[in-house]
Amino acid sequence: MGYPPVRRKLLPRSSGVVDCGFLPLLQSFQKLQPGIEFELTFVVNKMSKPIGQVDEASGDRLWSEDEYRGLEERFSFVKEVVFRPNQAGDIGGYDFGYRLLRGRGFSGDVLFVNSSVAGPRDHGWLRKYYDLFRLRADTGLCGTTVNMIPQHGYATLHHVQSWFLYSNMHVLGKVFGERLLNDPDMLKSKQDIILHGEIAISQTILKAGYSICCSAFPELSYRLGERWEYPFRLGWRTDAKLIHLANVIL
Repeated sequence: MGYPPVRRKLLPRSSGVVDCGFLPLLQSFQKLQPGIEFELTFVVNKMSKPIGQVDEASGDRLWSEDEYRGLEERFSFVKEVVFRPNQAGDIGGYDFGYRLLRGRGFSGDVLFVNSSVAGPRDHGWLRKYYDLFRLRADTGLCGTTVNMIPQHGYATLHHVQSWFLYSNMHVLGKVFGERLLNDPDMLKSKQDIILHGEIAISQTILKAGYSICCSAFPELSYRLGERWEYPFRLGWRTDAKLIHLANVIL
């Protein structure tokens, strides 16, 4: 099925590991008051690993469909558990969830989060992003951190990092229409998913005239063509002053 319930996420460039996984994530959601009500649709990417196999990194076995469906009884905010082929990884799952919401006529705020994150740690964690998204009238997308890729001395490919993406259906519908990805089947490699999925989502929103921002530096925002004031750039996870921001819900 998908990833094991408890994970140790290896960060790029040997920057360390993050203790994470969907089960501790859901437990944190249940333990802490979010500040606003929410419902969660749990999307499972079906991988090629056999059910019951023990994950070498975590020591946890992979769950069956019945165990995943049991999340609806264990966590009151889990509205449903749905399964899909593992096409385009987590970004493909985000696209799948977005299309489900559109099909139901949902028009509110939406949060996409994957199982590689740790946290949250404080009450009011969801309200924090609700307020951050509304802090500026032109915000199209926010998250915990942002990133950019320097090229020829210039900041390029600015994006909100995809482990946690917060927006609303009005913005997403206006910018993307029916779906976030034109053809998930074309995203075969991790590099494809990053460039044509994660980065492309933010770039499309920026090119539509919206800004992006993050909770790590809530006083800042970025619009296309402006100066990049954030300390984040490709490889920032190796910076000792920033590493604690990697793959966490602040």
